Amino acid sequence: MKARSVFERQMQDIQSSMMKLKHLLRKAVDSPGGEAATTDKKDAKEHAAKDKDELLWASVSENDVSQSQELLAAGANANVISKREDKMSLLQLASSNGSAEMVALLLRYNADVNYQNKKGQTAFRMSCE
Repeated sequence: MKARSVFERQMQDIQSSMMKLKHLLRKAVDSPGGEAATTDKKDAKEHAAKDKDELLWASVSENDVSQSQELLAAGANANVISKREDKMSLLQLASSNGSAEMVALLLRYNADVNYQNKKGQTAFRMSCE
């Protein structure tokens, strides 16, 4: 129960950050041209993409298929790799959790089935263990 509330707080924080980034991005788009405006737009887009990917990782971890679908439709990367030592992909995470529905969703968004983590395992191999 407590882990869920921590997760929900993290999701709210990330969503708040995304709203701020959308505002900054709109502001950058509306501002006059120039190199600074272009750099600000690029930085804002990269930050927004990172937030989407972090939200996607959290929703796949929680097996929240509907949230994952929304994030993928909004441009989140189906091939996010964990920052942990194991370098696990989202598809590997879903496979190891035994979630066929999540695996199917990630595959629809072109998740890399051939990606190997640090141990040389693919998602298929992990699903068999």
